[in-house]
This record gives sequence, C-alpha cells and structure tokens, in this order.
Amino acid sequence: QAKLQGPLDTLLLYLNSAYAKDDGVISDNYINGGADFEKYYLKRHSIYARTKLEHDRIRGYDFSATAALGYGCYFIKKADHTLRVRTGFLYRYNAFIDDRKESNAGIDFGLSHMYQINNHLKLLNEVVYTPSVENYLDYRICHESSLVIPLLNSGMWKLQLGVTNDYNSMPVEDKDYLDTSYFTR
Repeated sequence: QAKLQGPLDTLLLYLNSAYAKDDGVISDNYINGGADFEKYYLKRHSIYARTKLEHDRIRGYDFSATAALGYGCYFIKKADHTLRVRTGFLYRYNAFIDDRKESNAGIDFGLSHMYQINNHLKLLNEVVYTPSVENYLDYRICHESSLVIPLLNSGMWKLQLGVTNDYNSMPVEDKDYLDTSYFTR
C-alpha cells in the first residue's frame, strides 16, 4: 500500500493478493486493489470516495467492483490518536465464475481507529458494514486490526501484522459466510 497524506487530504492506494493450500486443496486465491481519497474540511469533517476491485476464485467472484461516496466525521483527531466514522452510499457489481451477474446499491458505514502506542508501535482497527438498500439481509462486514512497527527511523518502511475478517451474509452456494486471514505486510 502507499499513502500520501497532506494537511487537507489523504490518498491511499493498495493491492493485496493471497494463494494458499490446505492438505492439497486451494483455500485462498484472490487479488484485490483499490483507492481511498478523503478531503478534510472544518477541522473534523470530511468527504470521501473509495473504490475496490476484486477477483476471488474461492468466493466465486470472477470480477467484483465497489464504489462508495460519503461523509466522514472525526470524533478524535490528534497526531497520535484518531477515531473516525463514515457514512455514505455505495454501488457494488459482481460477476461470478458461473456467469451470473448482479449489482446493487447500498449504504456504507465505517468506523476507523488509530492509536500510536509509543514511538515504535501503532494499533489500527477498521470495521466497514455495507448493507444493500434493496434487501437489508444482504450485507457485508469487513474488519481489519493490525499492529504497525517501523523498520527504519525514516518512517517510510513499516512491518504490519494483523487479521482480517470478511463476513458475507449471502455468500455463493457452498461457500463460507466468514473469511478470516492473518497477514504480514
């Protein structure tokens, strides 16, 4: 991931991929990437736009695209501690491996927390809840928690250890509702 942060805005670009086998059976096979742009105003308020593109053989996605736009509010906004809430609208398009296609509008709710423990450790937590407007029982909850450790005094290179949980209330047939991954970045 790459992050460019200025006094009035933040741009985050990222790319993730995983491939894993358990006892000879493929248990993870995905690639995703995206961008998140946030523009600040009135000290604690912001507007944001984010997009995510995915290909996930295990979940059955040949291609998935999500775009969201909305408002953010910082309840805590300090250099060493932030707490932000976001709400907005999203559009999701899924093309499945079995040639089915679906798209829906939804609501984008997010909670993000950062705490700088000391000069060497930073704790990050984020939860995003995205229910469909058409069917409130169709939703995703994505969670990520991690510990960030700087590798050099410059602050440019960091080691990140964490866990992600991705819950889909209506997964493709014969797939799990919850996908948990542990990572090192």
